[in-house]
Amino acid sequence: MAAWARQRASRARRLTGFGGLREGQQEEMPLLGVGLKKLLTRLWRDERGAPLTEYTLLVGLMAVGVIVLVALVAGWIGGVWTTLDSILNPKNP
Repeated sequence: MAAWARQRASRARRLTGFGGLREGQQEEMPLLGVGLKKLLTRLWRDERGAPLTEYTLLVGLMAVGVIVLVALVAGWIGGVWTTLDSILNPKNP
């Protein structure tokens, strides 16, 4: 295996936490409760990706704010144009 491939595989194991089986090691099926508890504990303590989630929520909140602001400004500008139209074009029968 080339050096770059070993490095990539090593990095993937570090990032995912799944190192695979070592030589001579057998895959074991843990008891349902014990394996699930370990998995949930590991997922709860794992903070990788937390900043990405926080930034995603922040960007989403900003997008909602911009949409609300555009809607409010559009209503205000519509009122200004209506007032200006009524001033410039009075309707006298």
